[in-house]
Amino acid sequence: MKNLFKFIFIIAGIAGAILIYVIAKDTFKKNDSVFRDGISYYTNGKYEAAEQIFQNEAEQGNKQAYSYLGHIKLIQRKPKEAEKYLLLALEELKNNPDISVKQSILFNLGSTYLNLRDDSKAKMYLNESSKLGNKSADQLLKKYNLN
Repeated sequence: MKNLFKFIFIIAGIAGAILIYVIAKDTFKKNDSVFRDGISYYTNGKYEAAEQIFQNEAEQGNKQAYSYLGHIKLIQRKPKEAEKYLLLALEELKNNPDISVKQSILFNLGSTYLNLRDDSKAKMYLNESSKLGNKSADQLLKKYNLN
């Protein structure tokens, strides 16, 4: 009798795990599709639509949205909000360092601090971006006499 109970318990656990997987799989596909829509809006310069999607994604725990939100806020001339998201994005890169993404985030942080008139932080982030090969960072450093 004990073995039958264990067997039923194991089967129920497996069935539950399969059910959760099936439900979650569809949810992840849906969220991935929404995120891709945000990227499409972003790429096509439809920043307000992209912002809404990325804001929702960030609130749901999608940390990939941070760098997009940071850049959108920078474009919208909201440097304090840009700073918030770009610093979060930079923090996330510690777990998964992607050089091209890091270059971009560092460059955007440098630009953000230029907008906030904090030349020392702007110089620091632009130098880091430049060291990773970002030529645009070099140009900004020269343009604002930060090199």
